[in-house]
Amino acid sequence: MPESDQIYYYVVAVDTAGNESPRSNLVAWTAPGKLMFLIPDSSEEQGKDVRLPVSITNADGLTMGMVNIVVSYNQNVLEYSGIERSPLSADYGWSRGGADGLVAATLAGDDVAETLHGEGALFYLLFKVVGTGGQQTELKFNVNETMFREKGAALSLPLHLEDTGLFTVSDCYFLGDVDGNCKVEGADAQLTLEIAVGNLIPTKKQRNAADVDADGDILSNDAALVLKLAAGETLAPKPSGTERRSLRSDPVTVSLPDNLTVARNGNTWVPVNISDASGVMGSYIVINYDPALVSAQDVRTTSMTDGFDWTMNNKQSGQVRIGMSATKGEGITSGSGALVEVKFTGMDGTSGTSPLVMAAAHLNDTYSRDFKTSALQIPVTLTDGALKVEGDAVVSPELKNAILALKIAAGMNTDGTELPADVNNDQRIGLAEAIHLLKTAATPPEDEDEDTPAKRRK
Repeated sequence: MPESDQIYYYVVAVDTAGNESPRSNLVAWTAPGKLMFLIPDSSEEQGKDVRLPVSITNADGLTMGMVNIVVSYNQNVLEYSGIERSPLSADYGWSRGGADGLVAATLAGDDVAETLHGEGALFYLLFKVVGTGGQQTELKFNVNETMFREKGAALSLPLHLEDTGLFTVSDCYFLGDVDGNCKVEGADAQLTLEIAVGNLIPTKKQRNAADVDADGDILSNDAALVLKLAAGETLAPKPSGTERRSLRSDPVTVSLPDNLTVARNGNTWVPVNISDASGVMGSYIVINYDPALVSAQDVRTTSMTDGFDWTMNNKQSGQVRIGMSATKGEGITSGSGALVEVKFTGMDGTSGTSPLVMAAAHLNDTYSRDFKTSALQIPVTLTDGALKVEGDAVVSPELKNAILALKIAAGMNTDGTELPADVNNDQRIGLAEAIHLLKTAATPPEDEDEDTPAKRRK
């Protein structure tokens, strides 16, 4: 297709039985040859401050030199208050110029040589809302004055500037306010995780509010940025080259074991292991398995991820998605081992080995930067595992006796069977004995009933 042509598309996965997954988010794509800039739609109440991302979609590998991005807006609706760096271009400094009703975000000079990795918000424009309810303003790129020149280059790169952001003075749903209650708090980070794993299909306003890094995807890294907004912290790290480079020289490996077994109708916890968790603030993990053999039922955090918010989605046959984000601090400072554990159940009447495929493992730091694709450039390798189904689950004597008591209470024939104890001394076996035995069977041993981080569900 010709350069500058733009298409919109979404993706639907179909399995061999013809079952379709929920459709993906709508994606805009511009033919190679032009850098594409975007400003998402937003809204906020009168008198509030608002942060609007100016994002770039295909700048991976570029090094910025002379850059001038000019955006027009209605001064009766928005009052300019500043420019804020983003995690994508944290080592670059931006200054403001331009006449009234224009914002010129200017990057001058070739003294910074940090290569861009990934895509998303290049910077954030800060405004105060001065308009009244219902007023709107377009935020449009000035085609004649906007330019983007790479370091050492004499000419500007071709740009795609047709996108127009629309700001409305109305309800909330500004950046980070995913639930629309006009403030950013921990609940918004949890909603962001629900969107990430597919438990919540967002409205357009929710999508724009949750995509804090403005890269078009909502993952655990956006939840980390929501928490920063809630705490009033800056979104970008300090412009220090050492802070943006890899936290380690060796790759990070995220792996699943291949030596575990589970009984039919039984359960086992499968750990998702990480070789070095230093700097992990959040993660988005996808595991595929054979649904004819096993089923993912639950997730729990470990001592390493105590204090993380998390959610899971096991609605798709043969797949479980997990989103996690630390609620405070800088995440995990060091260590290796189980990042999270998944509870699998062996299917009745089956035997065999289910592959456990580590389909995705996105790790992010406290500034939302993806370990692998951002400027951190930390190699992340994925190792698959397996889970063998064999044998039948062991039924406890208490559960067997409870079933026997229920049979007696129902008048069924139990001749030749040793009867359970008469717990209420009424000279018969019935519901009282069944209830007592079921409670006993459901009570774990004392050493397994501790309220540890690994057992608490968020």
